[in-house]
Amino acid sequence: MICYTKDGRIIDYDCNNNLIVESTQGEIFKVGSSVCLKRYIGNNMGKGIFDDSGNVFNQEMFDYFKFKFNNSNFCQLYDLLYDDKFISVLGYTMKYYEEMIDNVLNMPTSYILDNFSLIYDAIMKLTDDCVRVVDLHSQNIINTKNGMIVIDYDKYFFDDSSSKEVLSYINKSALIYAFSGIFKKSLRNLGINVDSDLELKNKISSLFTPETNPLMLKSKLRGYSKSIDYLISHC
Repeated sequence: MICYTKDGRIIDYDCNNNLIVESTQGEIFKVGSSVCLKRYIGNNMGKGIFDDSGNVFNQEMFDYFKFKFNNSNFCQLYDLLYDDKFISVLGYTMKYYEEMIDNVLNMPTSYILDNFSLIYDAIMKLTDDCVRVVDLHSQNIINTKNGMIVIDYDKYFFDDSSSKEVLSYINKSALIYAFSGIFKKSLRNLGINVDSDLELKNKISSLFTPETNPLMLKSKLRGYSKSIDYLISHC
């Protein structure tokens, strides 16, 4: 894959036999020991990340995440990749993170509490900067030994029309949805059909509500060495 960076460098990435993930939006390849490449395919080719309109790439949003936001719980971005005319965005490169934890519920409760608190603070920072969080769910969070990493910013955008109160609710709701999804996915990995267990679903819902903040979550999980212990208690 021959592409060009913003500063005019020509790069030929080998995208053969190193596919990591494929979706309707794009393909992710590992192109180095610590670098991966997201290449747009089909109707998404040329749209570019952070371009909610699908026509014009929002360079401002990319630069915000690369240079200003700079949060260790969010995937580190490297380069936008253009065609030879610098009209279409073909994809982008980012740091490669290896998922090392299959089930966060069996990790010490501090793993959930610490990462929820850090990502919650990051979401509040995004809200202060008028960034709307879109498409944040369990599949877009990688669980590494050193912490959780949020990936895929393709649909985030600056929202200047919503009030801070509304934007805060939207962004916090996205975070709550992601973490409740992580719990449900972990239960499925344990062979538990959470969809058919009303009590488990209610416990997860009570943990992650639109009002949940780090202090509230800590108070609910206090006394449990692992998050799974909270879920199966009194079940």
